[in-house]
Amino acid sequence: PETERPVGFDMAIDDPALQPMAAQGTAVFAEAVQLVADALGIELDEITCVSEYAQTTEDLPMASWTIKAGHVAGVFASWQGISNGKTVIDINVRWKKGQTLEPDWKLDGDGWKITIDGRPTVNMTVGFLPPQDMIESAKTLEDFFVLGHIMTALPPIHAIAAVVAAAPGIATYADLPLPLPRGVVPTG
Repeated sequence: PETERPVGFDMAIDDPALQPMAAQGTAVFAEAVQLVADALGIELDEITCVSEYAQTTEDLPMASWTIKAGHVAGVFASWQGISNGKTVIDINVRWKKGQTLEPDWKLDGDGWKITIDGRPTVNMTVGFLPPQDMIESAKTLEDFFVLGHIMTALPPIHAIAAVVAAAPGIATYADLPLPLPRGVVPTG
């Protein structure tokens, strides 16, 4: 609950603090919007967060806490980069708990859905599955949580060589070459 309550989970659905909570609890996505704008070479007039919520219609027991009926069990947060009055970048998340949401948000599965509007428009879905050895050895759902840690750690680990080779100062993905996953495939 320590990472879920700050975005509004288990708050009363009509609590006026929900919108600022979602913005503060998902602020890392504002940085991602700015990074995409930098990579595209565009100036943004503003970056804003728009959020929506769904409530559970009955008490929803979780592993270490319970979301009360009438409280938030679904959070949608959309971080938008605005240029010339138009949303040009939209990074959003939709998180839901349980099957008792009102409104009942339908999700098309887990992972990330990416759309790049252009010529051509590109649509893709990126999902993550555990390796077979993890499936075979896992005893509990918590055994799979390490995948999130691995996915978070790998990009900076693979960027170490490029960061060391870079000029002094702060560098972002827009300043460094694409990190390559060297050494992840066993040889010999």
